[in-house]
Amino acid sequence: MRSEPLATNIEISELELGAFSPRMNFDVNYVSKLAEDIQAEGQLKPIMIRANPAHPNKYQVIDGEHRIRALQKLGQSLVRAEIHALSDEEAYYRAMRINQLHGKSLEELEEACHIAKMITLFGLTQSQMAERFNRPQKWISERLALAEKLAPQTQKEIIRRRIKTSHAVEIAELPKDQQEKVVEKVAETNLSVMATRGLVHAVKEAPPEQKQQIIDKPLKLYAQTFKDPRHMTKALLTIKSDDDFFAKTKEIKTEQQAEELIDEALEKRAEPFQTETCPGCGKHLRIDWVKRELSWG
Repeated sequence: MRSEPLATNIEISELELGAFSPRMNFDVNYVSKLAEDIQAEGQLKPIMIRANPAHPNKYQVIDGEHRIRALQKLGQSLVRAEIHALSDEEAYYRAMRINQLHGKSLEELEEACHIAKMITLFGLTQSQMAERFNRPQKWISERLALAEKLAPQTQKEIIRRRIKTSHAVEIAELPKDQQEKVVEKVAETNLSVMATRGLVHAVKEAPPEQKQQIIDKPLKLYAQTFKDPRHMTKALLTIKSDDDFFAKTKEIKTEQQAEELIDEALEKRAEPFQTETCPGCGKHLRIDWVKRELSWG
């Protein structure tokens, strides 16, 4: 019978962090609360580690990096740990599975990138991953799609904590070459997730020559005026940020008033905003925002 590993005290300086962890961000507030709990009750649960195959007497952390950061915050140098004999594949698996079942939940993107990494490193199929993590294969494919849709720079900004993964889920709707400017604007203006959704859909719907104009608009004002992402999208596509608009935003108190402001802007438009080309037949789809009609030309 396989015996359970015994917990022992390890110097934090002997640990390699981030070897297997799926986390991109470590919540400082969560670490602070954990530090308070540890100070009051001690470290109730040991972390999980394995021997570092490249460095004798050193260890790699599989689970427990929040606890390590909490102990460091308290100025402690020792951590109680269980040493497990695990392969690389098993270490990657446990690092994510334990976080799914216990402790602070993982973000969708963190799961996505970890799954993509495991498939690349170990040659696993989506069905094998689904069986391993006890999830439907659709769940695996959706996570992979998220990882594949995000540009490397977008992922870096998440790691730098300039945007949240919930923002990234919205931004993933854009082609990779259009994400950077949107990410920068979202980070600069501290847009909410709902406002980011409105912005993303406006950029998606705008013709190429209008996309930069959308991004350059005073997004914070639009977000404050149009709380519903659908209304914000329409407003960004139809309302110019001129003096008249700025004056009227002060009067907007309800979603009904916001929608009326959009309708008013639509009625003033003399030309349709958007044209699209059918990839099959090459015909142009003409969208008349004033009459709210579609026609093929």
